[in-house]
Amino acid sequence: MGRRPGNCVEKNTAATLNGRVMKDIARGDLVESVDLLQKTSPLGENAMCELLGISCGAMVRPVRYFKSFRLRGQELPEGQGNPDGWGIALYPDGKAVQVFKEAVPAVSSKLSEFLATYEQLCSKIFLAHLRKASGAVVAYSNTHPFSREVAGREYAFAHNGTIHNIRRFSTGRHKPVGNTDSEHLFCHILNFIEERNICGWTEEDLFEFRNSLISINRSTGKDQTKPNKLNMLLSDGETLIGYTDFYGMGTLYQLMLRVHINVLSGGNSPPCFLLDDNDERFMGVVATRPVNHDKRWVSMEPGELCALRDGVLVFTTRKAASS
Repeated sequence: MGRRPGNCVEKNTAATLNGRVMKDIARGDLVESVDLLQKTSPLGENAMCELLGISCGAMVRPVRYFKSFRLRGQELPEGQGNPDGWGIALYPDGKAVQVFKEAVPAVSSKLSEFLATYEQLCSKIFLAHLRKASGAVVAYSNTHPFSREVAGREYAFAHNGTIHNIRRFSTGRHKPVGNTDSEHLFCHILNFIEERNICGWTEEDLFEFRNSLISINRSTGKDQTKPNKLNMLLSDGETLIGYTDFYGMGTLYQLMLRVHINVLSGGNSPPCFLLDDNDERFMGVVATRPVNHDKRWVSMEPGELCALRDGVLVFTTRKAASS
């Protein structure tokens, strides 16, 4: 998470825009406020953390996408970039989550460089994050993705944005280890999952989850002018869920593919697939920004929630998809 440093003009412009958002909410003019923020807000998508999620119909390596993604984890001029930590979560056996993360720039990390080409980094789901710290210190405990178990399922979570009033959202028995608003939000989501007794996401669960996220997104800080910024990825090893900010503060893009893959098996290792030109599988990629030049990337709508299983888009609130 993070904010782009700017001059007084930028800060005043942002305050004016955020103030208009809250007035628009009061009037119900949500579409106009979203368009305004997307077109003119100085708080661009590069100012916050970056997310990457992959769902595939077979065990794959994330090589092609993670290689490009990790290069964004570095300090750039004028306070840009995401140098404050990196992490990647996966499900090697489809059940238990494995998380690699460090509180260092991904581009200079020997571990992330190694994992980008590691032959045994295989999963049907990957969830990666590059951090831009905005409040909490740069530390391992504050580095995404976060992971916890609920009802026998291990969840992984990563967030892009800022929740100004995070303490008002109950976490139940789930307590943060670090001191980020992101981990507190994750604990709140875990409490939501536990209270609804979710064990395999149904369409009703996903609709209710989206409503809950929008409620958080629309909540404001103490000064009543700054809306929360919320883009996130969540997975339980079976379903990959993405949500993009209700006001368009940061984005998520989708890339849905039928990919040709070559089966690779060796020794006692589980089968893993390299992206190649033989068999076909479904694959879905969700990212803050496209990680390659494929022209099939589609920007998610503000407030859209999507769910992928085995590389297939099984749920979306996108209007165009439901019409």
